[in-house]
Amino acid sequence: MHTVNKKALKAKGWGKREISKAHSILSKKTDHGRHFSKIILWTSLLVVTMGSVLVSVALIPFLIVLTPVLLYITVGILAGMLGFLYSHITRDIGYLDKKHHISAAILLPVIAFVNALTMAMVANKIIADLPFVSTMPHNPIMIGIVFAFAFILPYVEQRVRN
Repeated sequence: MHTVNKKALKAKGWGKREISKAHSILSKKTDHGRHFSKIILWTSLLVVTMGSVLVSVALIPFLIVLTPVLLYITVGILAGMLGFLYSHITRDIGYLDKKHHISAAILLPVIAFVNALTMAMVANKIIADLPFVSTMPHNPIMIGIVFAFAFILPYVEQRVRN
């Protein structure tokens, strides 16, 4: 979105009416801009959801061998990186309403939580089935909370800052 430097235009001899018209033209949201912004938002949400699923699958071996503290740190770092990616992708989408950001802020942690919960349950099943694994089963709800919190934190921080 373009901004109008009113002082500079006035110094160049523009009248109030011309400056006002230029400002309204440049700040008007266009329908195609809104449409493409929505497409970008939901596509990035889909891509990050698929990334979340891939990270969840990649974390299963770590769930089997890591102690809880190391596991939570690893889950937090990976989920935070994925959340930062989503935040970075959506940062400059210009024509989104507040409801779109609220929808994404609700949907993202729910998806992340379900992914992590499923991942932890699968890992716990593998831990129970393998006789040579001495790791205790992990708390799937706690892993889901850590994953969802770390995943949404960069997005919320970016939204609060703006």
